[in-house]
Amino acid sequence: MIVRSVPALRRALESLRAKKATTALVPTMGALHDGHVSLVRLAKRRAAKVIVSIFVNPTQFAPSEDFGSYPRTWKSDVGKLAAEDVDLIWNPDVKTMYPDGFATRILTEGPAIVQYLADQNPASGLAPKAGTVERYRLQEWLNFIGTELHKSFGSLFNKASSDDAKNTAKTNINKRLTYLNDQLANRQYLMGSNFTVADAYAFTIVNWTNFVGIDLKAYPNVAAYQARVGGRPKVHETLKAEGLAK
Repeated sequence: MIVRSVPALRRALESLRAKKATTALVPTMGALHDGHVSLVRLAKRRAAKVIVSIFVNPTQFAPSEDFGSYPRTWKSDVGKLAAEDVDLIWNPDVKTMYPDGFATRILTEGPAIVQYLADQNPASGLAPKAGTVERYRLQEWLNFIGTELHKSFGSLFNKASSDDAKNTAKTNINKRLTYLNDQLANRQYLMGSNFTVADAYAFTIVNWTNFVGIDLKAYPNVAAYQARVGGRPKVHETLKAEGLAK
């Protein structure tokens, strides 16, 4: 089932509630790849019904980024979700999500989200205290990961990208991995001896190298870092739940 209006979504949800079915939501911006499919499969293991949203959110694009050029692969996405027997696809347009007069704002950028989550439990040590030099160093790492590393993978997951674009992306990623490898020469984690949200973000992005043909053997410090973070009990538990570890 594909729904695009709020009333239709409410009716569909009321039907699920009437059946007392547990429901899981997998939010996406489309252009689905194997990572999205793994999340759908995890959701199906955890819930009786699975909803996948496909909404290219304009608020997630900076003024210098081209919202119009973001890949829209609707037919392919629907085919992948049908193959996974997804129960409902929520595909609203921008006006449905942001009607006239809409004023509420939510956090949409990873670096902001992870800091917000860390600040909900300051005792966790996942982020240094706000206003300290260490906090700004954390923000440096989050900005590096988001703008220099994370963004560079986009072309590699876009089937429409040319070979030249993909080769350029790999060159850029290798440069960033070289820098990261140097920085990790004498430290366990990005901020030193303490694990922070920057490590959670970096681990996730660097792990994508496994899906795009980039070998970490050339970056032994990065490879050791990935093994160290991946060996943390909660990280391993999460990877196992997503089908990415045994």
